[in-house]
Amino acid sequence: NVRVDGRHHMDLLLLLGLVGSLPAPPIGSSLPLPASAGPREHAGPRVLPLTAAHRPAGIVIEALAASSSKAALDYIERAFATPAAASSRDAAAPWYEARPPQAEPPPREEPPPAALSAALDGLQRQSGSDAAFARCVSLLLRYCDNALADPDNAKFRTIRSSAKAFQRGLASLPAAADALAALGFERAAAQPVCEGGVCSIGGGGAEEFVLPATADAATELRRGSAHLRHALTAAQYREAGWPTRFSGALPAACRALPAPLLETVAAELRAPHVPELLAHGDNAARVESALGGGPAAVEALTAQLAELRKEAEAAAGGGAGEGRVVAVESAEAWYDLLMAPGGGLLVADFGAPWCGPCAAVKPLFAALSLKPEFAGVTFARLDAEMTPQLMGDHQVDSFSTFKFFRDAEEEDLPVVGGDIDGVEQRIRSLLAEARDTA
Repeated sequence: NVRVDGRHHMDLLLLLGLVGSLPAPPIGSSLPLPASAGPREHAGPRVLPLTAAHRPAGIVIEALAASSSKAALDYIERAFATPAAASSRDAAAPWYEARPPQAEPPPREEPPPAALSAALDGLQRQSGSDAAFARCVSLLLRYCDNALADPDNAKFRTIRSSAKAFQRGLASLPAAADALAALGFERAAAQPVCEGGVCSIGGGGAEEFVLPATADAATELRRGSAHLRHALTAAQYREAGWPTRFSGALPAACRALPAPLLETVAAELRAPHVPELLAHGDNAARVESALGGGPAAVEALTAQLAELRKEAEAAAGGGAGEGRVVAVESAEAWYDLLMAPGGGLLVADFGAPWCGPCAAVKPLFAALSLKPEFAGVTFARLDAEMTPQLMGDHQVDSFSTFKFFRDAEEEDLPVVGGDIDGVEQRIRSLLAEARDTA
């Protein structure tokens, strides 16, 4: 079998069978190649100089040139255009060896299209807060996921503006319609829905947003929904305390960074010493540059911030870095603490020593324990390696997880992740409830 660039060529097989009947071209002559051959445009015929190194294959070259096979001629030019290339070949190796496959660079995720980006900017302004914006984007994502789950079903590709979810979450925001249009949904008059012998269109003037039933529309919607997820992640990080001065770098970081790395650097940037650190020299500009430099740059930045945080904790002096946090070293110690008389509020941080975000949030939790208004609150830290039984007892499967207890009973929902501001707000809320019921 003769293969050129991975394809079989019958004309090559036939020509090779005729080699014995063709005269060899003399050394020093030139071999003209037809101008039409090859993938590029040429002003005239291509000419390959023949040398002694080419002679064993000269007859084949001339025969192939006469065939005008595009792939064959292109390969001849690559293989024999320079004597150096020819002489470096093994004389026994066939000239028709296919080139090794070329590794393709990994695809780069592009920023969102201008129309979708503008619509999301408008939606954020109109929604009024990061929390409200996150709810809007979550609803848009639900519509996208429904359409992509069963693209052949018109029901899943249709969004009815009269639906309760749409009315409650998006109807009052003009930018929501712009976002749906940018995602590929087209406006249409609402069609009747008939169920149980009753047909309705959901009220006068109702309209629908319909995704075309085409493969291109589904492909564009997948791309758009990926950008929606990045926008949702960015909103959640802003709400959790991402530094305002780096808000411009956050969307690109959400697109480029793995979730654990993003969580770790976000926790480091929320450390108490960071505002003072950024106020010196060009530190803020260097951090912003690193945030936009891809995973390797952000990993280096995270390591530097972690080192500076440890130095700041050491400068605070000895055990002061732990604040009033009780380190729980056994199940017995935990249950003694949980059932201690007094019935006050107990806040527990469930973490693990190998968890980067846990290490970053540790000094923030310690600083929270030192606030005068929380003097009556007990703070504890539990280590998954030291007390694995307690992780199962309290159904903890991700770190960090903050849980709240009173009178040996868990109160309210846990806070999952490094959202120390959320922990503080939950403590204040629980203390306020206790005062109101006292």
